[in-house]
Amino acid sequence: MWIAKIKLFHETCIWSPGTKKCNMIDLFYKISEYKSGNHYYLVAAHILQGPEKNNQDYITFIKKDKRVCKAEVHGNFMITLARIKDKGDLKEYHAIYNPAIFHIKPVIVKEGYEYWEVGCWEKAPLMEFIDVAIKRMHGELFYIHQHPLEDLQLPHLMPKLTKKQRRAIDLAIENGYYNIPRRIELKGLAARMGVSLPTYQEHLRKAELNIIPNLIKLKP
Repeated sequence: MWIAKIKLFHETCIWSPGTKKCNMIDLFYKISEYKSGNHYYLVAAHILQGPEKNNQDYITFIKKDKRVCKAEVHGNFMITLARIKDKGDLKEYHAIYNPAIFHIKPVIVKEGYEYWEVGCWEKAPLMEFIDVAIKRMHGELFYIHQHPLEDLQLPHLMPKLTKKQRRAIDLAIENGYYNIPRRIELKGLAARMGVSLPTYQEHLRKAELNIIPNLIKLKP
């Protein structure tokens, strides 16, 4: 299996400008794509990470884009249908959404950039993707190598969390609470969330209790 990680930016992106403007993170998943008439349609799922107000600002930003035909939102989860006109030169689109390439992790969209970790049975489609990303999308290649695929990151297997539980665990991850050595303590996370230490501990503990058992053994 060929595996690559790349950072890219392109001015016409629907999603990345909003993450910078609204100071949040969009975990982006392509679900499907199809062509109808002279347009390509892209169906995508999004898990939004950030304060609730920032996420709401991002949703508003996305819905104002005329290329976004439909958007359904449930808490921090959003699914969108975007339309891209085929002008006869969609090399950029075809290279990055090549069906031969699949996602090892969700595309992390933050601070105006996209971070892709992708795999492919053959090297050639990945090299085309990398070439387009570097030449036309300000791409920066972190690596490409041939290596057995050991795992896929599928956060949608995790159970639903309340908004406060989701925010508590997002803050913990973003600020290095689970790093070794730990970069922040619970008291600092509580201050960032704007709640008392016992309240934050309760939200984080409930989130962990929902997530961890499901990561070990999926419930029937």
